[in-house]
Amino acid sequence: MTHERARAERQEWDEVWEARAADPAFIARNVAPLLPELSNGHRDARCRVEIVRAKRTGRLTIRYEFECVATVYAKIYFDKVAAEKASDWLRYFWQNGFDSRSSCQVPEPLGYLAEEQTLFMRAARGASLIDLIAAGPIEDAARGTRAAARWLAKFHSLSISSLPRESLCDRIGIFKLAPLLAKVAAAHPERQPLLLDLLHDLRCIAPTTNLPARWVPSHGQFRAEHVFLEDDQVSVIDLEILRVSGPAKDVARFAHSIMKTCFENSWDVSRAVYVVDEFLRESEALAGKALTHVPYFRALYSFKELAKAMKSRSTEGQERGTLEQLYLAEFHRSLQQSRAMSAAV
Repeated sequence: MTHERARAERQEWDEVWEARAADPAFIARNVAPLLPELSNGHRDARCRVEIVRAKRTGRLTIRYEFECVATVYAKIYFDKVAAEKASDWLRYFWQNGFDSRSSCQVPEPLGYLAEEQTLFMRAARGASLIDLIAAGPIEDAARGTRAAARWLAKFHSLSISSLPRESLCDRIGIFKLAPLLAKVAAAHPERQPLLLDLLHDLRCIAPTTNLPARWVPSHGQFRAEHVFLEDDQVSVIDLEILRVSGPAKDVARFAHSIMKTCFENSWDVSRAVYVVDEFLRESEALAGKALTHVPYFRALYSFKELAKAMKSRSTEGQERGTLEQLYLAEFHRSLQQSRAMSAAV
């Protein structure tokens, strides 16, 4: 099958399901029966339907808001195997310490329609951590990132033998970095000395082995956008790209996602640095030496974003220059952290 044909089939699938998922008959038959609340005096609750994310690969995410009663999310998968895995893992975590009785939670699984490749779950409770970081009281944002660190540490403590293993180099884009740097260097020869210097610095702090300090379940997309807080409870969504890898990758990805969102939205950088530092301190207290390579991964992510900013044609000159400076400063900040950690050993 050609790429064009596959894309056309996926687009057609998206359009069909966008209409089908919003059909009142589909909601009455498949969604409403999942909520006991609706049979308790709320049978006529109106339902508002919204497509939250329509990815061109993977799934559709639909939000069903039953007025003043409950909110349900449906994830409709293009791939049957992916749908089954997502359903199995959500139930596994709910049944193994991440349910509503715990301070560390996942969304409650409500049901799975095998023939429709659709997973239903309750909405994660509370406020989004990224919104709190953007505009909430700074101490509340810091408290939220510390809670996220505790959730991640509990998740990393699980022993799951059935997940595929992922080396330190996989899925972080390191193999895409060289072609990206080559394109930047070709388009901007004057940047070559800087890129070579940064590449040398990155190499100096790179792990000497492709094996992590210890193998743990890896969330794969642990970001502040996926963390929700309510009082002392924290809930994390999107547990779908699971592997077994090193804990440093999830920790670094979370820290980088906050800084990236901050840079791209012109937030207060000092505020983002503060909450990231709180997250890292809490993580290190819980995981210790297993997080030795967090600065390397953070530097790698920053280097990639710096190169992307240099290559970008859609970003205006002044804005592009600001982004470059911010990612360059983040790269050097990570470099200094790595050297400080090495000196402390």
